[in-house]
Amino acid sequence: MIVQVSNEDIMRTACKHIVFSLNKECGMDVGFTGYLAVKYFPEFLKEKDIALGTVITKQKFQKNFHALVCYSVRDNDGWKDSPEIITDCLNKIESREEETIACIYIGASPFSGADPIKNLQAIHASNKKIILHTFDYTEKAIFDELK
Repeated sequence: MIVQVSNEDIMRTACKHIVFSLNKECGMDVGFTGYLAVKYFPEFLKEKDIALGTVITKQKFQKNFHALVCYSVRDNDGWKDSPEIITDCLNKIESREEETIACIYIGASPFSGADPIKNLQAIHASNKKIILHTFDYTEKAIFDELK
């Protein structure tokens, strides 16, 4: 469940878990995923055809980075099943019940091809306490969409 919205840099979060999306082909991606892959996790770019629904966890900077493999760039309808996959992947992350998890607003870019509202609802439907990170939306706008 989304408990808070932050417009701050997710890399500065106090949360010990940071969540972002990754395409199953692990090809170069734009936005935050591309930034993370190039700067901190070039090994993501070496993987190929990872099963949808996989959660890849890497530890760095005393944090757990969780890449949710939740869409395809190769398939025409590559984001179609993403909402269900996002919820399932978030629920797989091992964390303490009281911990909050920082999560990028997955598929929010107008260029992604995703349905950002369905993905937002999927993040909210998880059993984790989520701090949603976005530069484009205010907390009021996010919670208005969830009504």
